[in-house]
Amino acid sequence: PTLVLVSLNLQSVTDVGAKKESLIFAGVSVNKNFQLHSPLPPNGLCHDFFCLINKPPGEVWPLDVDRIVNKRTLKMDSERSMLGCLLAKLHQIDPDVYLGHDLNFELLLLQLLHLKVPHWSRIGRLKRSNPVTKQNKMLDIRAALAGRLLCDVKISAMELIRARSYDLPSLGSKILGMKEDQIATLTGPEMKQLFASSEGLQSFVNWGMQHCVLNTRLTIQLQVIPLAVQITAIVGNTLARTLLGGLSELNEYLLLHAFTSQDYIVPDKFKPFTNKSLKKQPVEGEEEEKGNKSGPSYSGGLVLAPKKGFYDDYIVLMDFNSLYPSIIQEYNVCFTTHVTDGESSKNILVKDGRRGILPEEIRKLVEMRKQVKGLMKGSNVSPDQMRQYDIRQKALQLTANSLYGCLGFRLSRFYAKNLAAYITGKGRDILLKTKDQVEKMGFEVIYADTDSLMINSRTQDIQQVFQIGNKIKSEINRTYRLLELEIDGVFRNGDTVSYLRTDGKAHHLTELGKPVEIKKNQDDGTDEEEVKQLTPDPIYYLANQVHPLVSRICDPIPGLDPTRIADFLGLDSSSYKRRRVVEENEDKFLGHQ
Repeated sequence: PTLVLVSLNLQSVTDVGAKKESLIFAGVSVNKNFQLHSPLPPNGLCHDFFCLINKPPGEVWPLDVDRIVNKRTLKMDSERSMLGCLLAKLHQIDPDVYLGHDLNFELLLLQLLHLKVPHWSRIGRLKRSNPVTKQNKMLDIRAALAGRLLCDVKISAMELIRARSYDLPSLGSKILGMKEDQIATLTGPEMKQLFASSEGLQSFVNWGMQHCVLNTRLTIQLQVIPLAVQITAIVGNTLARTLLGGLSELNEYLLLHAFTSQDYIVPDKFKPFTNKSLKKQPVEGEEEEKGNKSGPSYSGGLVLAPKKGFYDDYIVLMDFNSLYPSIIQEYNVCFTTHVTDGESSKNILVKDGRRGILPEEIRKLVEMRKQVKGLMKGSNVSPDQMRQYDIRQKALQLTANSLYGCLGFRLSRFYAKNLAAYITGKGRDILLKTKDQVEKMGFEVIYADTDSLMINSRTQDIQQVFQIGNKIKSEINRTYRLLELEIDGVFRNGDTVSYLRTDGKAHHLTELGKPVEIKKNQDDGTDEEEVKQLTPDPIYYLANQVHPLVSRICDPIPGLDPTRIADFLGLDSSSYKRRRVVEENEDKFLGHQ
C-alpha cells in the first residue's frame, strides 16, 4: 500500500518573560504516494507544502510582512491560532507517517494542551478528550499519535550509520553529499533577528522548508521505512515500535516468539525499583553485582597494546565476521544449554545434543541472509528487486548482530550476565589463540582489538599480501566450524612515513620548518595586510603542535630524540636538553635505570 508522508519541522524560541518555550514556525511538506518498494517516489519528493509563522514573544512583524505572505506561507496572529490551523490541515491531509529530525512532539503536545487548542487529538487518529499520561504522569506521545507512525531521522541514522555527528548538516553531508555550509543551523536569538525585516523572514521560511525536504530525502536515502517494515516482519513486533528505535526491544520480541513456540515460560520484564531506599539484596548463592547502570559488571573484548614503530610494508587488517553471534552458534550458548553451578557461579554446558533456541534463531537469520544475497547475484534481477533484496539482507544482518546485546543489557527481559561474560571470555580466548597461531606462522601482530588483528606482512608486493592473508584465513578457519576470519583491509605507508624512514629524515624535518620560518620573516607592506596583524606565532606552532607530534612518532627510532628534532625544526634545543637531564635525574632518584 502507498503511504502519506508528512515531513514536519517545528521551531521554537524561549519566552523569557513566561519562562517557557514558544512555537514560532511549523513547516510541512507532503508526499501523498510513498511506495515501500519503489526506489523513489513516482511523482517526486514533495506533492504539497506550506508553513505557518508566528512572531516570537516581544517581537513585532516587519512593516512589509505582507510581501512574503501567500497561500503557502501563512501569518498567524498567535501561537494558539497557529496550532489550531496546523491541526486542521493535518486532519485534512490525514498522514500515515510523521517525519522529522529530532522532533520535539512533547513540546507540541504540551502547547496544544496548555493553550487549550480545540480538537488537540487530531494529531493522532483516535478522538480523545483527556490528555494521555504514563504512570509517572508524563505525557504519552505514542498514545497521542495512535494511528500514525513517527519516524525520527536522527534516531534511525544513529542505528544505521556511523557518523561523527547526527545533526542535520552532518547527515546531509555524509548521506546526500551536500556541503555542511549549505545546511545552516539557527539558534533562538538568530531566529528572532530574522523577524526584523521581510527579507530576513523570507530567508527564515526558506531555511525551515529546506529542512522539511531534507528530512524526506534522508528518510528515502537511508531506506528507513522499508527497512523498518522488514525488521518488523522478522522479529514480530509492531512497526510503530520498530521506528522508535532500540535494538533491545526487537531482540526481545524475536526471542519471545521463539521461546513461546517451544513451550518455554519466558521471564517477566525487568522493572527497576522506583523507591531509592529499596535496594536489591543479593540472593544466597549469587555474588552481588559490582557494575553500574551505565556499563556491564564483566570483562568485555580484549585490546592488545599496539606495537609502536614505522612500518613501510603492507599491514593486513583481518577480522572475524560477527564474532559474538558466531560464538553463540559455535558453542551452542543459550539459556537452555548452559546452567549455573550454585557453588562456583560458572557456566556449565549441558551436553545432551540439544540445540539451543538462541543459536538456532541466529542460524535461521544467517541462512535467510545467505539466501537473499544469493538472489541478489542473479542475472535477471531488476533494480527494484535488487533494492528490496538489499533492504532485507540489511534487516537480517542488523537483527542477527544485535542478539548478543540483549544478554548484557541490564533492563532486558533476557538479561543473563553469566552468558554474556561467557561469550566475551570466549572472544578473548579466540583472539589470543589467533594471535599465537599467526605468530607461529612467522608474522607479527602489531595490534588487536576484540574481533580484529593488524598483521605486518613484511612485504611490499600487493599480490603477495593477499596470498598471506588468504593463508592465515585458511589456517585459522580450519580450527572452527562457524567462526570465519576474513581480510578486512590492507594498509600501506604514507609519504611522511617513507620520508622519515629514509636517510634524509633530518633533511625532511628541516625542510618542514622552512615554510613556517619563511612566512614568519615575510614583510608585506600593503595596507590590507597591515590590518591583519594577528597571525599565528610560528615558534609557538612548531614548539607546541609540530614538535610533540613528531617526537611521539619518532620515539621508536634510536638516536632521534626530542633535542635533535628541535634542532631540525629550527627551535632552541637547550630547553629540551635541560628537560632531558631533569628526567634522567628523576629516574635515577626513583631507582629506574
